[in-house]
Amino acid sequence: MLPWVGIGGTLLFISGMLYMVNLALTLWASRQPAPAVPEFAEAISGPEDGPAFLDRLRPWLAVAVVMLMIAYGPTLARLVFHRLPQRAGLPECGEGERRAG
Repeated sequence: MLPWVGIGGTLLFISGMLYMVNLALTLWASRQPAPAVPEFAEAISGPEDGPAFLDRLRPWLAVAVVMLMIAYGPTLARLVFHRLPQRAGLPECGEGERRAG
């Protein structure tokens, strides 16, 4: 496993150095002028045309909480309601207390 770490570290270092060389040569050795900045599109409608309830923080927090529950809910429910697998050599919760008494 250790040789793979060395190979990966070497590749990461080389790629980082090539990135820095590319960045430096782009800044100082470029022969073409910088491209023109593109114009931004204008909005079709302004903020006054949107629904007023979206201007408050509460709906956005509610949506964030719902999305978090969808993402993490099944995993958290499994951790809370199902027993974790027993690992070798470790007593179950409360088992050591029963043996002592």
